[in-house]
Amino acid sequence: MKKDKTMIQEIKEYIGAEIGELKKDIGTLDKKIDFGIDEAKRHAGVLFEGLRSEVKIIAEQHGDIMRKLEEHDVRFDRIDLDLKGMKIALFDNSHRLNDHDARIRKLETR
Repeated sequence: MKKDKTMIQEIKEYIGAEIGELKKDIGTLDKKIDFGIDEAKRHAGVLFEGLRSEVKIIAEQHGDIMRKLEEHDVRFDRIDLDLKGMKIALFDNSHRLNDHDARIRKLETR
C-alpha cells in the first residue's frame, strides 16, 4: 500500500510540475499576445493618423475646388447677362435695319 501512495504522490508531483510549466507557457503566451495586440494598436494608430491627414488634405482641396466653381458660376452668370443684353441689342438693331431698308426703298422708288 505504501508503494501505491508513493507512486500516486509521484504522479501528483509530476502532474503538478507539468501544470506549473503549462501555467508558465500560458503566461508567456499571454505576454506575447498582449505585446502583439499593443503592436497592432500602435500600427493601426499610425495608419489612422496617416489616413486622417490624407482626408484633411482632400477636404481642403475639395473646399478650394468648390470656391473656384462658385467663382466660375458667378462669371458665367455675368456672361449670360451680357449675352442676353447683346441679344436684345442685336434684335433691337435688326428692327432698326429693317426700318432703314424700308426707308431706303422708298427713297429709291421716288
